[in-house]
Amino acid sequence: MTDRGRGRTRARSSDAPTARLAAQFRRRRAYFTDDRRAIVDLNLRSLAIVDLNLRSLRTACLLVGLLALLFIILTCVLTPGWLPDPVHFLLVSVCALVAAMCPWARRALSERPWTAAALCLGSQLVVLALVAYIDGALTPDAPGTFMQAVCIAWAAVIVLPWAMPVGVVMVAEVAYVALSFACKDFALAQRDLYGALVGASASVIVSQLATNLRVADFEARERYRNLSLRDGLLGIYNKGALTALAQRYFESVAPHVTACVIMLDIDDFKAVNDRFGHDTGDEVLRALAGALQRCFRSSDAVGRFGGDEFMVLARGLTDPRVIAGKLDAVRLQLEGRCEKLVGQRVECSAGAVILRDADATYETAFRQADEALYAAKRAGKARVVIQEFCPPAPVRERRASTADAAASPCNGEDGA
Repeated sequence: MTDRGRGRTRARSSDAPTARLAAQFRRRRAYFTDDRRAIVDLNLRSLAIVDLNLRSLRTACLLVGLLALLFIILTCVLTPGWLPDPVHFLLVSVCALVAAMCPWARRALSERPWTAAALCLGSQLVVLALVAYIDGALTPDAPGTFMQAVCIAWAAVIVLPWAMPVGVVMVAEVAYVALSFACKDFALAQRDLYGALVGASASVIVSQLATNLRVADFEARERYRNLSLRDGLLGIYNKGALTALAQRYFESVAPHVTACVIMLDIDDFKAVNDRFGHDTGDEVLRALAGALQRCFRSSDAVGRFGGDEFMVLARGLTDPRVIAGKLDAVRLQLEGRCEKLVGQRVECSAGAVILRDADATYETAFRQADEALYAAKRAGKARVVIQEFCPPAPVRERRASTADAAASPCNGEDGA
């Protein structure tokens, strides 16, 4: 089969209904699970989803409670002699109670999204059960009027994986139809059955449309957020995002920081740009970024600090031999890739500072890693200098002589 034929086959297979359905399920799974975990890693632990669920729950309960109260008042006015049943007041009370609980629940359940989801589903089930009883059993001489509106409205405002709210609606509709056939004339029960089929179908459609819109909005916000965090050329963290991430990490574990901060840059990168052009220079930058991503762990933060300068924050990495081995592998991969690109070796230098349970700020660690990088440059380039973190001296000790400072073990350098 030709490449063109294979391309058509791939296009046809990706356009198949099953493929589109599978892609839709993957998007939803990312929205409700995978991306939620990524947000947890960035200290955004699905608070937006929990808050939206509970805000929506409050809105739904207030809406249903107000409609039920309006229904009671209008029926009393338009139907002399009609008296509300205690179930009517129970429905209004339940809606008011849940709506009043939501502000507290948003604070208490912000770190427990599944508990918040259970609260939403439980409230939906109780409210729909009361509405089904009112429309199915308490109005034996009239078709149901309230049940389908509640089902459709609830499906539109609650944000949960599709099987959960739709499943509750289906259970409530079955119970409603059963009550209608048990308590009403057969003709009225048939009308309720037809209304239940229409209401359940509309609930599914509305729920899917609302969820699709929310998924599309979520993905758009994620793309925008990633653009603001990533370097447009290399796809790794940009300076602002990397600095913010490193500062949050140092602050979260202070005063017991255990990590390695590494600074790298490409030796004589300006000469590469001048001789081979900026497009080739961009490929060299991509080669170094790719080597860093391959040689360091996925949990390590790799970013472009500016120009041809890169930084790595490796949390928990304190073994100098492992660090040196990783940086040597980066250098070898860069050299091998650049020999194919430009026909000559392009090398890089690196400086690293190791923090072992240190009381340190990001700024201090970065400064020492940058000094280690410049020490590697002064040693002849294509070098790696690894140093232990040296706590800054108190102010009174900084008045010591330059000779004493030079003799400090913190100024020692390890070349590799």
